[in-house]
Amino acid sequence: GWRVKEGGDETDFERVKRDKPAEVSIRNTASRPQDAEYLAVRDFTDADGIKPVARAFAVEEGFGIKTMKLLVVGDGGGSLTAAQLKALDLYFNGNRHARPPVEGVSQMNTKIIPVNFEPTTISIEATVIWSNGSAEAIRNQLIAFLTPTSVEDDGTTFVWNFGAQVSYSRIHSLIHEVDPTIEDVSVLRLKKGAGSFVETSIDLGQNELPITTGASIAITILEP
Repeated sequence: GWRVKEGGDETDFERVKRDKPAEVSIRNTASRPQDAEYLAVRDFTDADGIKPVARAFAVEEGFGIKTMKLLVVGDGGGSLTAAQLKALDLYFNGNRHARPPVEGVSQMNTKIIPVNFEPTTISIEATVIWSNGSAEAIRNQLIAFLTPTSVEDDGTTFVWNFGAQVSYSRIHSLIHEVDPTIEDVSVLRLKKGAGSFVETSIDLGQNELPITTGASIAITILEP
């Protein structure tokens, strides 16, 4: 029944460092990708004294060896300004050439490079069979869903992962969830960016998250 105490030898110590929760591993320093994501959101403050990062995702070797791409989403699902990105870079990497030198919070042997996510418009055309139905109610449901900061019912898990898929079947289900009296969604077509409308799911690129700003959400209501 004997076993090594947690972290009691070098191998197990490395496991503990890797697996322990971010809240334990972080002391205002980033020693792994999850720390960089956590600190970008919870600790970084810009020149105006606000925390501008709503979510972040780290990609190891995103710009080559010894780099880490840190994809960031601004508050409200927007983009960070150039000044905020520059300040975030300084926050993580510091500047040893400054006088006096500025120390960054990153303890990794990599350069963390913050970049904005790529906002990708998703347009929708739908024909819904619904007696006395409201096109606006359906439109609002879809707009709330197709945003970079949309979360699941648990209130914490983001709906969208980078490089995810805009599921045709889930959009179909979301429309039905607006009201139990909806009889059918007879037409449903999706479009990514300036592409063509399709009746299938849509794949997002590795830097992309969906937005509806500038997109078309056209809902036609027909009586049964």
